[in-house]
Amino acid sequence: MLFNRSVPIYKTLKPQSDAFRHIVIINYDKTNWLKYSRIFRAQKKVTILIFQNTKDSGDLCESFCNEDIEIRLHTALESLLEDVVMILNNSRIGDYYYLSGDESFIWNIVDIAQKYGIEDWFINLSKYGNKKNVYCSHCHAINICDDCNILNCKKCGSKLLVRKHFSRSLGAYLGVFSHDMQR
Repeated sequence: MLFNRSVPIYKTLKPQSDAFRHIVIINYDKTNWLKYSRIFRAQKKVTILIFQNTKDSGDLCESFCNEDIEIRLHTALESLLEDVVMILNNSRIGDYYYLSGDESFIWNIVDIAQKYGIEDWFINLSKYGNKKNVYCSHCHAINICDDCNILNCKKCGSKLLVRKHFSRSLGAYLGVFSHDMQR
């Protein structure tokens, strides 16, 4: 993971040549699925976890699957997170994690991976979409918004100015209470 001061830098996911196993976790988007299916097709030992919040999975596997690639489709986020924990429980040195989705999705997965001791250099991030986590400095709640600069905290109702400061430990941007904005 790379950061430019306090903002994450996202890149296109590229398989690491020295990986023992590739674990790709994506929030399904057809364009990104096609891109990553081509990138990882030639790799060995690939597990792809896909979160798609609809039951219409289409033919995600038809042109892509082979004996070296396992695809697991999840229509519920809780199910995906349970699968992530199962994989992390069985992780090995040399496993690389590739996460793709909006910031809210990515940083929920990063938080779990870090609790299992996965170091930053084994996690590759690619962002698409506009959802992001915002931490309320007043009540400490995490809010989700679509690329917002100002939002009302869902817990305390405070009007927050979203700063460009990102906390890796919280997986969120800082939302600060402004007295000027409350008038």
